[in-house]
Amino acid sequence: MAAMTDGPDRPRFIIGGMDTVRGLYYGQYSGDIVAIVNAELRYTLARNLNFSFWPLDFLVVKHIKAVIFNDMGFAGSRPVGYVSNEDIKNGFGIGFTIDTFLLQRQYMPLKFEFAKRTDINDDVWKFYFSVNTSY
Repeated sequence: MAAMTDGPDRPRFIIGGMDTVRGLYYGQYSGDIVAIVNAELRYTLARNLNFSFWPLDFLVVKHIKAVIFNDMGFAGSRPVGYVSNEDIKNGFGIGFTIDTFLLQRQYMPLKFEFAKRTDINDDVWKFYFSVNTSY
């Protein structure tokens, strides 16, 4: 994804957190020029399980999926031709998605992701949780 805004009242784009560059804090970097690249390896660990846990009998687990990902992104205010390696942010991590159905009717995937930055020496892993229908 790449985007740019121009003009005196231009909005700013943010990167960091879910759906942008995982491994960064939400909205950690911003600018009027943004570019993001995401690479993922997805694998279904279990299909058609159809079970529930007591006392959550209203929640049926259907599939369990895993992902390994690498995200790269840039957000700034200078032209793209002047971007250096220090401006590019990178995050690497793993995640699990548990496809569930609420009351056997409403699809509700539970997404758990763990990521850390690899563009700097940062040993802090960040945890993301969402109820998402994208994967």
